[in-house]
Amino acid sequence: MTNNEKYYNLLKKFRAHGLSKEFKDREESDIKGYEYDIELLGYNYRLTDIQATLGISQMKKIDKFMEEIKNYYLQELSNSKNLECLKYKFGSANHLFIVKVKNGKRDELYNLLKQNGIYTNVHYKPIYLFSLYQKLGYKKGLCPVAEKVYQDILSIPIYYKLEKTDIDRIISLIK
Repeated sequence: MTNNEKYYNLLKKFRAHGLSKEFKDREESDIKGYEYDIELLGYNYRLTDIQATLGISQMKKIDKFMEEIKNYYLQELSNSKNLECLKYKFGSANHLFIVKVKNGKRDELYNLLKQNGIYTNVHYKPIYLFSLYQKLGYKKGLCPVAEKVYQDILSIPIYYKLEKTDIDRIISLIK
């Protein structure tokens, strides 16, 4: 997503093998509609028809299943004294289920789950803590609230085919 036309056109080329004109643009051209050039090394980032069809069919079902998993987590973990389930003010795609671990024990919970074959993730590291931005002069402490939240949050598994037995096991270990 961009509001910069130059970047937009460059990104279109990258996604389509570096072609100077996509098929639609060639067809609308007045002169030699079949002509195109490869102006840079690009890639094929377009979906196949089969991938798109499968994606559309799955999208019709996913909201229901993800909502059920989210609600089950909320029901089982909301009264925990060790963590807080983050709720979304404006709704969510339910692609992440983020908990805020209390008492500075996020890493302890992360390691416990990992040792039991449950892989979690940490979202979201303040961007200025990455080495690229550190090299540009940004320093730790710039946004202390964001840094504190980052130290406390953990994304626990939530995905379409997550089985109830696995969810119960995750909840049991967290409790």
